[in-house]
Amino acid sequence: MIATSVKHSNFFPFIIACVFVYCAVAPLFTEQTVREKEMIPEDTIKIFQDWGILFITSVTRRTPPFIDSVRPDSEAEKLGLLPDDLIVMVNGQLTPSLSAVEHRIHQIPSDEPVTLTIERAATLREMTFQR
Repeated sequence: MIATSVKHSNFFPFIIACVFVYCAVAPLFTEQTVREKEMIPEDTIKIFQDWGILFITSVTRRTPPFIDSVRPDSEAEKLGLLPDDLIVMVNGQLTPSLSAVEHRIHQIPSDEPVTLTIERAATLREMTFQR
């Protein structure tokens, strides 16, 4: 009787599909996000806050480093950074993802300036921040 009701139920295929989708998507929002947050040093996050830069939300390890917003009257605004700027290099090294930008900046000694190469409207611009 149970097998017959499951066999003729329209709900059963929906449950199977939901389970497959959950299994595929869950690691993106749990494991990888937690690992990325653990790898990003707090002082690096503070550097971006001090500069006045807020990035788009990182959902995977390959999230591109687009700037979401720039705090008014911040160093970033004074240097001309704008929302939707894409950081393509840090001190001349390619940075294909937000996590790559964060890790590269963390590796630079605190007494050295940081030069960001950004792409805006298909042109590259360099901006140097002091730490």
